[in-house]
Amino acid sequence: MECSGRCRACPPAVAAGLAETRLQALDAAARLGSLTRELRPPVLDSFGLVPALSSLLLEVQEETDLDTELQVTGEEVRLAPEIELAAFRLIQEAVRNTLRHAEAVRLQVTVEFGPDELGITVADDGRGFTIEKLDDLATEHLGLLGMRERAIQLGGHVQMRSSPDTGTVIEARVPVPLRQPEQAPAPTVRKLD
Repeated sequence: MECSGRCRACPPAVAAGLAETRLQALDAAARLGSLTRELRPPVLDSFGLVPALSSLLLEVQEETDLDTELQVTGEEVRLAPEIELAAFRLIQEAVRNTLRHAEAVRLQVTVEFGPDELGITVADDGRGFTIEKLDDLATEHLGLLGMRERAIQLGGHVQMRSSPDTGTVIEARVPVPLRQPEQAPAPTVRKLD
């Protein structure tokens, strides 16, 4: 592919095809890098769950009209990488569902660091839905079902409350092994502007 712009022996049609293939490969690599960062953002591994969530919600707020808030209670600690990733992905999916379906104005994410469990609440003021119909619409709500599966794999559970015109609240509880707190001060409430 390197000869695409410099090879005098290549027929013009071949050179043009190679140039197009090179651009497609670069585009695919960029999309793959973006997808990788979305699935496991580097800030999650480097700094932990709360900074990764702050980054996620700030990005959502900058790209949409949704007003977001992150509230953290308890003493913020670094958790096992698999717990941080599962918690991040669960919250990320709840945020995506709010953006796709809820027509919400406001979204609040609460992370509660307890002595032996991590509590997660994602609440929006959107249009809501009927929980009883969730199993009937499984193909349309794979994200909600995936959140349940993530929590169950970690020994936890997820509860959803919603009804038409009242918004949706997703609460998850995941057990965590006891770990030492980080030296960073525990944040309280963060309003992202």
